[in-house]
Amino acid sequence: MIRTVAISVLMAIDLLPAGVIQFNGDVPPQQAGWTPLLHGSPEIEINSGVLTQIFDAPGDQAFYNRSIGEFAGAPTFFAEWRMQTDAPASLLDTFQIPTGFVLSGNGIFYHFVFSDTEALFLRFDLSFDRYPIEPGIMHTYRIELFGEDLYRFLVDGSLVDSGVPDGPYPTIASEIIWGGEFDVPGHTDHWDYVTYGAIPEPATGLLLLAGLSSLILRRKANPSRHRSLI
Repeated sequence: MIRTVAISVLMAIDLLPAGVIQFNGDVPPQQAGWTPLLHGSPEIEINSGVLTQIFDAPGDQAFYNRSIGEFAGAPTFFAEWRMQTDAPASLLDTFQIPTGFVLSGNGIFYHFVFSDTEALFLRFDLSFDRYPIEPGIMHTYRIELFGEDLYRFLVDGSLVDSGVPDGPYPTIASEIIWGGEFDVPGHTDHWDYVTYGAIPEPATGLLLLAGLSSLILRRKANPSRHRSLI
């Protein structure tokens, strides 16, 4: 069952400066250009500009995807989202996906999975890291891509990971997928916004320089940090 508690009459996509597109969480995502992937009977509510997904029965699933092929070949790209979940961190131990955000396409992906106390970042090379987060509050996540030179992952404005991409992204076949599904014992997700596009100038050059410097220092400090799933 899909329940919409409050729906704004305004569209939830804003065309922002520098080709940035934003979903504000104040209408159902399918009304804002996202393709729904719905199964079971998840409860979906909209309250005060926040999209809430309640997964309390086996088979419940609510993901949304959208092509970002229009950004293929762009020198920079970013995606940012603000959300909170009460899914237990134990689900990450068995590689389940209670709540996820994925950039995918042409074999390159940046895959994020969330619980109440940890965020997991699975990279295109199947290495991954888990980052502690404070439970019970919204957190802001951001991935920044600078062609084939650099990626940066930030949590609440702090850089937590950076590296060299496997290749340019996005491509014509790239897309964003976000949402959640039921995994025992069930959980509730809250999505404040999802935004993506080209990184606005003039910050691009400064961020690239800072990111490359951080990457060099981090690799010198810990050259074997990555862990592999296989």
